[in-house]
Amino acid sequence: MNQLLPVVSPEGGSDIARIHQDLTLYLSRLEAGQTIHFRQKDGRRIYVFVIEGQLQLNGEATLAKRDATRITEMPELGLSATADTFFMLIDLP
Repeated sequence: MNQLLPVVSPEGGSDIARIHQDLTLYLSRLEAGQTIHFRQKDGRRIYVFVIEGQLQLNGEATLAKRDATRITEMPELGLSATADTFFMLIDLP
C-alpha cells in the first residue's frame, strides 16, 4: 500500500511477470492524502488508469474511477490520492 508495485516488466522477477516488451506495468493502492512520485527516463511515456477512487496528477488534473490519461514529455509525476485509490501505471517507450 502507498507504493508502486511492479507486476509486469521485461526483467521479470520472483513476484513480477516477465513480458517481451519494453514496458513496466505497476499497480498501487494509495490511501487518501498520500502521495507517491514516479520518475522515468526522458523520451518515455506514462499511461495511468484509475480503477477505483480519485487521483490528482502533479496537483493539476484529477482522474476519477475509470478515467485514464497518456502523459508525454513529463519524466517526473506526483500522484496524490484525494480518496482511497487503486490505479495502474504503465511506463512505455
